[in-house]
Amino acid sequence: MLRSIAFMLLLVITAACGTKEEARQETGTDDGNGESVETTAEETVPGAFAPWAPVTEAASYLIKEKFTPRAEEVGLPAYPGAVIIHSGRIGSAQVQPHRLNVTLATPDDQAAVVAFYRERLTTSDGWEYLDKAHVFQKGTGMDYMEKSVPTVSLTSIETDGSESMYLPDGYLNDFRTKILIQYPPAK
Repeated sequence: MLRSIAFMLLLVITAACGTKEEARQETGTDDGNGESVETTAEETVPGAFAPWAPVTEAASYLIKEKFTPRAEEVGLPAYPGAVIIHSGRIGSAQVQPHRLNVTLATPDDQAAVVAFYRERLTTSDGWEYLDKAHVFQKGTGMDYMEKSVPTVSLTSIETDGSESMYLPDGYLNDFRTKILIQYPPAK
């Protein structure tokens, strides 16, 4: 079921981006002979929030400017050395509030990631860390579930989960923590 949904999403995005060949040429994943080469958004998109993980040829169109969040859009620091494995939207642009999101992966454990964000997302700036949920939120209580507030959620990487769908086989094997950052769209 999950793969069917992902495939349908792939078709919708492909339709929005043009042909696979156009996407490969625009993203630098085509060496001119029709061969796929690895690339990252860091190489192809100036000001990217973080570099993209290498993606499969079928998903190479994802590494395009319109699918890569910029640091100023996210408004939060990227965890050092983490790579983007997904970016997108939660909710509909027509139905407010909706949120944008970017998912990062890092080989570091959750404790290191928590320590990094505790230093940067402080209570004096309105941030709260919910230990049981592994969520940093700009707000209190259940705001992260009920309102469109910025959040940073931490979970373990599932190497065979949906986050590995567009990545080369085994790419996430050495990664330990998934960082989901949700943020409101620019006004």
